[in-house]
Parts: sequence; structure tokens; C-alpha cells
Amino acid sequence: MRSESDNEDQPKIPLSTQDALKLMSSFLDKEWAQTDISAVRIRMITGGLINTLQLIERNNIAVLEPSAVLIRHFGRSGKLEEPTGGSLTLSSGQQAVVYSEMARRGWGPKVFGLFHGGRLEEYLDAHTLTAAESLQADIARDVARSYARLHSLRLPLRRDNFEVVIRDLNEAVQAKSRQIVGTLLEVEDPVATEYAGMFGSLDWSRELKWISELFQRHNCKLTVTHGDANYLNILVKNLGSESRVALIDYETVSYSHRGIDIGGHFHERMYCYDQPDSQLSGFEAPNRDEQTLFCEAYLQEMRDLGDELSEHDTIDHLILEAEIGRLCHILVTNLMCTVHDEVEIEPLFLSGLLHSMRTYEHLKREFLSTH
Repeated sequence: MRSESDNEDQPKIPLSTQDALKLMSSFLDKEWAQTDISAVRIRMITGGLINTLQLIERNNIAVLEPSAVLIRHFGRSGKLEEPTGGSLTLSSGQQAVVYSEMARRGWGPKVFGLFHGGRLEEYLDAHTLTAAESLQADIARDVARSYARLHSLRLPLRRDNFEVVIRDLNEAVQAKSRQIVGTLLEVEDPVATEYAGMFGSLDWSRELKWISELFQRHNCKLTVTHGDANYLNILVKNLGSESRVALIDYETVSYSHRGIDIGGHFHERMYCYDQPDSQLSGFEAPNRDEQTLFCEAYLQEMRDLGDELSEHDTIDHLILEAEIGRLCHILVTNLMCTVHDEVEIEPLFLSGLLHSMRTYEHLKREFLSTH
């Protein structure tokens, strides 16, 4: 067992070039171990909301080992951490299982090393998916195929995680609702005040119970799911390949309802989290024709993978699952940003949550009128 003093001796993040090269050489012991520090460049890169990311590159000959590797540090505190895992996120060991399986099948970045507080990952020449790109038919099909591949996995994870997440979020919102509303009101911003009113007036327990029952009533399929459908977790490769899309960041992978991933992906087109003045992307969620194209590609990939399809594996039923999943995605995302850890109080971010909850109310009315 590691003591607190052991952790104090470890280097803080971000790593210096010297420490990063030493780390690389302990896993990649051929070309990297023979690389002089003068040939190495290291820099911070964007894309990690939960973790800290550093890219290390070398300019000498690369034949046996990659010339660029992503160093992922768990957490953002500045010290090496080790996620313990729970209902909402996986432990570092569980994440390693997912990464290894995805990489083995050629569906995700390779893992070159696991160390206390992080891992070494293959660096993909890619960028995160944009809302505009998601309108392109070829990109939409590749995203659908990528989700189908992930959903086809069989992993040694608990099968009742969805129920556990709903229970934990429900208990948390009951315990912290008044505190959250008070914290929001203290911001003294119109957006925070409006969101506080919405948050305090909603019967979260009833909404969570209603959503949970919908999944059961409509025979929604349970699969391995990603659990975080925002576009920052979807890479589009800059160079052409068989599939230009790769899902990344598996911290929230679990057994859950596949419609949450699909409906969440449809919903997230409306948002962009790296803009300075708005959380809205300016794009609407996919229309029925786009959803149909997505579901066609998804089901075809399942067939190609040899999955046995049931009577519920149809385009219409998958779109229904996505409608329910989208409603669930909105509720869970809002609760993750309020009752999980500290409530987000940035007015710009709250404007996105408020827009999302208004959309929830509209979608719920539509759903009740048609089902």
C-alpha cells in the first residue's frame, strides 16, 4: 500500500521534459531510451476536461516506436492521482481494460504504458468533431459505426450500473437541492438566478423515476455505453482511413441503455464548450432523416460485427430509444454539473444548462403527445 509520503516524492504535473523522457524510456526502451533530450519537445494540449494532457514528441528516426505520445495525467489538481472508480466513473484499472479492448480491435488509441496517476496513449493526428462536420453524411455514418462497435463489446463490468447511477443522483439531489439553489443565488447573475428557480422547482425524483420506467416499458437495449456523448470525446482523423472517427476518453463507460449514447449524441450537436461567449453551437439537433441515416449505419455495423439482432433492432425502435436516451442525457448531465462534486457557477456554462433544461421540457411534451 502506498503512503502519503510516497506520493509526495512523485513529480508534479505537468512533467518537465527530462521527467517525461525518463517516463517514456521506462516503457519504450528502444528508440525513446536512446533519444537525447535535445531532440524532445513537450507541450500541454487541449481536450481534457477531467484530466491533464501533455504531448511529447521527438525528431529523431522513428521505426520501432512512435515519435509522438500522449501523456494523460488523471485529474487536474497538479499532483499525480489515481481514480478509485464508482457509479459515475471507472477506476484506472477498469479504464485500462476498456482501452486495451478498443485498441486490440483497432477501434481506439493504443496504450503504451500504465503508471501511477496516468497512462501513455497513442497520439492520433485528429481533431474533435464539430457540429458542422456532424451534418456530413460520411462523418455521421462513421460516428454511428463507432458507437455500434463500442456497444458490441462484452466487458467485465457490473450490469446494474444504470440503476445505481439513478439511485446515487437521486439521493444526492435530495440531500443538496437547497444548498445548490442557495449557491446559485449567491452568484447574483440573471442566468444563475433563473437556473436556480428552475432547479429548485423541478421534482427531480419524479423525473428520474419516469425516465427509468420508460427504458423498461419500451424494451430499450442494455449494452456497454460510453456515457459522455459530448463532441470533445469524438475524434475525426485528419488523414483518410477506413474509418475517420474514433471515440476516446472512456472514464464513464458502463453497462447502460444504448439510447443514452445515441440520443445524447443527437442532443450535443446544439452545444459547443470551447467558445468564449456562448455554449450554443448554432446548430439544431439532427432531424428525422439524419437520425434515420445514423440508425441505418448503426444497425448495419451491428450486422457486420455478427451481433444477433432482435425484433427491437429496427430503425424506428432505435429512434425511440434515442428519444428516451436524449431525455435521460439531459437530466443526468444537469445533475452531474450540480450535485456531483461542486456546482458549476459560471454564468456562461449555466446558460447552456438552462437551454438544455428548456429543451427537455419541450421534448417531454412532444414525447407524451406521441407515445
